[in-house]
Amino acid sequence: MNRIGRIRQYGRITLGCFLFAMAVSFCLEPWALAAGGVSGLAIVIGQWLPLETGTIILFLNLPLLWLGWRRFGGAFLAETIYATVTSALLTNFFDHLQRWTAMPPMTEQIWWAALLGGALSAAGVGLIFREGGTTGGTDIVVHLLRERYRKFSPGLIFLAVDTTVIVLAAVSGVGTQSLVWAVVTLGVFSLVLNRIVSK
Repeated sequence: MNRIGRIRQYGRITLGCFLFAMAVSFCLEPWALAAGGVSGLAIVIGQWLPLETGTIILFLNLPLLWLGWRRFGGAFLAETIYATVTSALLTNFFDHLQRWTAMPPMTEQIWWAALLGGALSAAGVGLIFREGGTTGGTDIVVHLLRERYRKFSPGLIFLAVDTTVIVLAAVSGVGTQSLVWAVVTLGVFSLVLNRIVSK
């Protein structure tokens, strides 16, 4: 790929990170919608620790990125490292922006936050996927588990990991309403992501 092509690739990845971070900061986090993945786990942990969600996402991804690098090499992780760090920094930026400006959540309705958050995050992740990157976290876990457990499909592993996060959210006491709508968010995310990636 030439230099212009590489700039365009990273521009689209950056746009994907922007959409993903908006979904987390403005839709999912305000309603504690822990809809699976590292971002969902970060939202759960953020209920207990005085850390920003983006910072938690980055910390959770560091050991996974290291494991991915050890197993798959640097070529696999180049775009993933960029997307992971950029999305985490943008999430923190949007969190600060809301505090500095007293900006309200994107919506006052949890059902709308679930639908919009699922669609926006899927659009962001889909853009990143199409440019050869990932947002780290669950994607690396699935790759690693697939290496060891070939009989399980990627979809089943994704479901198991995301379900584990939702169960952890239940144990942490985020509330029944948030749990129900987190499942809806995960469903919307899956549908939109499949549509984008399959194009």
